[in-house]
Amino acid sequence: MLFRSLNQPKNSSIHAAGMVIVPKEYGTVYQQLPVKDQDGQLVSEWEGYYIDEAGFLKMDILGIKQLDKFAAINKLISSQVGKDVRFKDINLDDQEVYQLFREGYNEDVFQFGAAGLKAYCKELQPDDIEDLIAVVAVYRPGPIESGTHKKYIKRKNGYEQAESDPGCEDITSKTYGLIVYQEQTIQICQHLGGFSLVEGDDVRRALGKMKREVIEPYKDLFLERSTAKGYSLPSMQELWDKMEAFALYAFNRSHAACYAITGYYSQWYKVHYPLQFWTVSLQYADEKDKRSEEHTSELQSRSAIS
Repeated sequence: MLFRSLNQPKNSSIHAAGMVIVPKEYGTVYQQLPVKDQDGQLVSEWEGYYIDEAGFLKMDILGIKQLDKFAAINKLISSQVGKDVRFKDINLDDQEVYQLFREGYNEDVFQFGAAGLKAYCKELQPDDIEDLIAVVAVYRPGPIESGTHKKYIKRKNGYEQAESDPGCEDITSKTYGLIVYQEQTIQICQHLGGFSLVEGDDVRRALGKMKREVIEPYKDLFLERSTAKGYSLPSMQELWDKMEAFALYAFNRSHAACYAITGYYSQWYKVHYPLQFWTVSLQYADEKDKRSEEHTSELQSRSAIS
């Protein structure tokens, strides 16, 4: 009979993009943290939380195929139109581009092409890049479950009055009084609770992991300092409760902004250089279909052998 000790992980997995960076002056990686070989990759045997606690730098290094597609589109534009397109010259306030988002014509647009996001854009009627950034942050399981995505639509389109919590007017004005981004939590802690940026980030992380032993002292300090500034205790208690609830599904604005701008660029190319945009899009779709066919063929071969 086999027994598994309490809290012992049942299996292990590898983070798709997580990279651990260790200081060279302290010796090899083998001398600094436990590692193992897993399918030819050197993998830490500590979870991400323990790597952070030990003081190592952990980064998620992501690569997106969309950037390769942009390069291919630019190459076609240069050869066929004789123009060099630079991202820094692309206007982020092009209403022709937003009109396609408003109509839900998001085919092959980075992060916005799924059916649910097309429908959400049609409901939201985005007018600027701030709306697109918010879409990336709120159209996710947590905010959808809490109804935040619908509340954002109502406030943005004037069906519900946008009201900010006391002291948060400047912080949540662009999100119609709603706490949408992790950075807003940090700002609230800084401006109302008198925390440093580092302390504010510690609160953000503690709230996200629901580490009560870390949260409670910060909560007491926040209530004490914010009420000392003249805000009422009930309103500050309510604000803190909102931050705790929000932290369960919080998304960081910087990440959302990168995705939204990349999606905007995709739509911009579709508006201004449709021939080059769709040429590259169809080429990549054809390659994807070929890879899918090869994979299916391989599975069929394996099945026949077994």
